[in-house]
Amino acid sequence: MKYEFAYYHYPSEIEDILHAILENHLSVLKGTVQQVVLQV
Repeated sequence: MKYEFAYYHYPSEIEDILHAILENHLSVLKGTVQQVVLQV
């Protein structure tokens, strides 16, 4: 993972942005799972 960030000037900012994106996707997935479970 660190190798991929080596090309950017601000690796910590990019890492923070990617972390936020992944957290958002995880939240959406958790919500989707809860909806599916409630529908069953």
